[in-house]
Amino acid sequence: MKKIYALSLPLALSAVAENGEIKAQSHDASKPNVLLIIADDLGKGDVSAYGSKSISTPNIDAIAGNGILFENGYATSATSTPSRYGLFTGMYPFRNPDAVILPGDAPLIIESEQPTMPKMFRQAGYATAAVGKWHLGMGNGNPDWNRQLTPCANDVGFDYTCVVAATNDRVPTVYVQNGLVENLDPDDPIEVSYDHPFPGEATALEHPEMLRMNWHHGHNMGIVNGVPRIGYMKGGKAARWVDEEMGQYFLDKCRNWLDTLEDGKPFFSFVFYDLPHSFELRQEQNTRFQPAWAYADYTKLDNDLDPTPFWNLYRNCCFQDDILLGKVFKALDEEGLSDNTIVILTGDHGQEFNENHRNYWGHNGNFSIHQIGVPMICHFPGTEAGEFSHRTTHYDVVPTLMSRYLGVRNPASDYSMGHLIDDTKPRLWHIVGSNLNYAFIIGGDTILEKKAEGSLDIYDARMKPIGNYKLPVKEFDAAVKNMNRF
Repeated sequence: MKKIYALSLPLALSAVAENGEIKAQSHDASKPNVLLIIADDLGKGDVSAYGSKSISTPNIDAIAGNGILFENGYATSATSTPSRYGLFTGMYPFRNPDAVILPGDAPLIIESEQPTMPKMFRQAGYATAAVGKWHLGMGNGNPDWNRQLTPCANDVGFDYTCVVAATNDRVPTVYVQNGLVENLDPDDPIEVSYDHPFPGEATALEHPEMLRMNWHHGHNMGIVNGVPRIGYMKGGKAARWVDEEMGQYFLDKCRNWLDTLEDGKPFFSFVFYDLPHSFELRQEQNTRFQPAWAYADYTKLDNDLDPTPFWNLYRNCCFQDDILLGKVFKALDEEGLSDNTIVILTGDHGQEFNENHRNYWGHNGNFSIHQIGVPMICHFPGTEAGEFSHRTTHYDVVPTLMSRYLGVRNPASDYSMGHLIDDTKPRLWHIVGSNLNYAFIIGGDTILEKKAEGSLDIYDARMKPIGNYKLPVKEFDAAVKNMNRF
């Protein structure tokens, strides 16, 4: 990987030509702000701008209608942590053995000297912030949650951070602001374990009567706010979050941070919403689509289940996500920032509801279009609205922003597997996954999945096995050679 970058005057995407290509023209001296929004588990079929008649996301649709909608967007993985790792660094997540589903006490998996998007923006004079779910590790592998955590999300290139260390279903259930647990009472220190419960602390296995949802798949350890969690936690009661208030909390944090910036200073802000992944809604928020489960009861999932109530809960979560995003977009308008802010909206991966009738639910199960197909919606100031059908991926975000807006002169192939997002040439291959297993997407949507034991299984986009497959040697060879470069 080349680490030498040449900065020059930035460029901006400023016009859609008649042939459908986005043309880059010189931008004025002002630097546009950048707002990168990721919604956990949000697939492209879960946004009504992509043609879905069974879901409603009017605020996202408004951004799509006034921006660029890429119809064929792909994530870098079907799992959150490796997906975000690939997005931040432009690197294959499976090259990092730690880029997997992490426990809440995992160390930071991005090396301090590793180039990242926020570091490049900060170098160019931007204020940088990360707000929301993190789950890329912090600390050294044995974190003391009662002291300053080092390294933390700030060491990746962010001036300000307010994040969830891991996921909503893992302990510790506290917010970490600039490496310190927020609202921590020093007389009630936090203890966290993923190995053993703490004496006197209830567990989901021993006290199911304290739960407001059934436990499943290892979510049977500690109990916080009536929710069974992965891992055990003691103390920190004043610092614990309220699950249903998390979305609004992070929105407020983001607005407060913007208010601290000096006039005219550009910003790069990463906002990660855990909805719809967390499935945490107040009763009054879970009413638009009915009948709907009150919570995600994974114990009921099987190949014969009618997915409608589960799907309706998910749709209600997407609708609430859209409401929160509408507040973000309104805040940009109220601050007079909309006309000079790049907005990139995507999901870290999709969510499957047994559409293929092969008993696949959720994510991290396969590389079908339902799990790796994501919305890719961009608002570039001064760019006409449009829709494009060429394949785009999360890997395209790094080279596009670096080249178009930070003036990096290196070709994208020097530091990323991605292309410029406006490059409409056919993408003959794409690689997704983590170090546990990964897949080549060859040609259209044919999936060549490399299993952990070394076998290569062939599927179509909906995970139907393909027999007598004739390998397209040229495309496969190009994918393997590029993979080996990084």
